[in-house]
Amino acid sequence: MSDARVVCAKWRSWIEPLILSLYIILLLVALPMCVLVFKSEETNLRTRTWFIGGILFFLSVPVSLHTIIQHLIHYTKPNLQRHIIRILWMPLIYAASAWFSLRFPNGAIYFDTFRECYEAYVIYNFMRFLLNFLSDRCDIIYALELKPQQLHVFPIRWILPSWDMGYDFLVYCKLGVLQYTVIMPVITAIAFICEALGVYNEGTFDFKSAWSYLVIFANMSQIWAMYCLILFYQACKEELAPMRPLSKFLCVKLIVFASFWQSIAIAITVNIGLARGQKAIPEQDIKSVSTGLQDILICGEMVVASIAHHFAFSYVPFIDLAAPQVPCCHSFWTMLDVRDVTSDMAEQAKVVGSHIRGGRPPSSMHRRNDERSRLMDESPSQDDYQSRSNSVASSIQEFLTPANLSRPAPLALPPDAISSEALLDSDETFYDAPSPGPTIEFHTPHSR
Repeated sequence: MSDARVVCAKWRSWIEPLILSLYIILLLVALPMCVLVFKSEETNLRTRTWFIGGILFFLSVPVSLHTIIQHLIHYTKPNLQRHIIRILWMPLIYAASAWFSLRFPNGAIYFDTFRECYEAYVIYNFMRFLLNFLSDRCDIIYALELKPQQLHVFPIRWILPSWDMGYDFLVYCKLGVLQYTVIMPVITAIAFICEALGVYNEGTFDFKSAWSYLVIFANMSQIWAMYCLILFYQACKEELAPMRPLSKFLCVKLIVFASFWQSIAIAITVNIGLARGQKAIPEQDIKSVSTGLQDILICGEMVVASIAHHFAFSYVPFIDLAAPQVPCCHSFWTMLDVRDVTSDMAEQAKVVGSHIRGGRPPSSMHRRNDERSRLMDESPSQDDYQSRSNSVASSIQEFLTPANLSRPAPLALPPDAISSEALLDSDETFYDAPSPGPTIEFHTPHSR
């Protein structure tokens, strides 16, 4: 029993060799089977394409697995690495779904829609990753309040007013990202129903099929989510600079946008007849050619994406040998635990409900800012200034008389002024002066 505990306690030393060994065994079993299938169906163009896609898929697996395992081994910042690991699964899930779609074209709709749902999940996790990074270093709402007004880009600025920097800006950016996470599963369910009814017709731009409308709606939701993510990044890029966000942002953005617009471009190309001479997919119908070409391209692109993710979301900044040892199963479980997503959705649902009712969600920060704005926006009239000046002058004169020099007397202020005692007893201030605080590097060990 004690030996087993010792082995479990040293799981960091054997977990990666174990998983890579299992991968090699799987490869030694799967590769000969793929070769046998290829030989038996050598004349089938789809089998050739599937075989090439399998080679590309197996090339992307070890790179992604190595990065994920190293993050699990050096799991020193759970609030950041939980989201990083979920993002790192993206190339593997994309490549696997595309490879299976090539082999089982009739089930392509299920593999592709799962891939799109995970895409929305990745965008959400990237937003949470940025928010958690900032919350460890500053008050996000207060930092946004000090920023210049972030304007919408053309032509959105003609449709929507600019969001007030601070609480409103943060809430609208989070809602913009989270709506895609909610809408994509709904679109997936509708797609399944339409496929069962025979009206889905993937890849057909005739506006008689459900796919034409669903892809437009999904595109609008995706663009809005990425726009809100870009807007938030633009507002906080100085605070995010220590973690080099540009490479991370490009990895997520390019995979999401490139894969989506690539599918649209392929569908348009096939619909206008430019893909008639293709020799990757034996079928010549629009649906098979569109999905097949998209899937083989994704298999190749995910090899590059897995390498890019390895460097963009490196585990090196999280190496801290002095950090507390995490139990073996803890890091794996937190990677799979999605309760943070559900709680975030519930919180944002309350925010939306409050706005619909015409109120504002409770927030001590927001109440403080409202009070501060109210106090600073009050402009006394000239008579008020004169009366207050006379009252303060008489109070000073009374205080300096010999009878009052033996003990301090409180300064008499007008009734409507804020007393110093009330100001000291209250947590409210006219403004919050930012404290500089120590500069924290991204690689510095930090436990909360």
